[in-house]
Amino acid sequence: MSNLELRIPPIVLALICLIGMWVTAVLCPALTLPFHWSNLLAVVFVCCGALLPILAAVEFRRAKTTLDPRCPEQSSQLVTRGVFGLSRNPIYLGFVLLLIGAAWYLMNMLAVFWVLAFGLYMTRFQIQPEERHMEERFSDEFRSYSARVKRWF
Repeated sequence: MSNLELRIPPIVLALICLIGMWVTAVLCPALTLPFHWSNLLAVVFVCCGALLPILAAVEFRRAKTTLDPRCPEQSSQLVTRGVFGLSRNPIYLGFVLLLIGAAWYLMNMLAVFWVLAFGLYMTRFQIQPEERHMEERFSDEFRSYSARVKRWF
């Protein structure tokens, strides 16, 4: 299973999960629950979810380091400021918030499965391999950062 590590770009995986949510909602309409404020909650989650990756990309650009999550060995600096002070993975957290927003919009109980699947896959096949590379490359600095800032939030 280690051949899945760092293979699928996180944005592609998020899109696959979004499509899966939509297909699930279409195929299982009986599992859709009405909720009066679902669209408002969806907008809030989507806006927050869109903002985090943008802010993270700005920090990567300021640090002049790679933004490609499939190549953590190319990182020239450990970015710890800005949104990286809240989460070690603000881009992935943003994708989770976007997926939660989609789940609120669809209001299908099975949509939650896709959010969980995304989080579990990302932790095992993207985040853990990235963290191994960061610890090798930035050793004590990364360990100190990891002790201060949580993986997701």
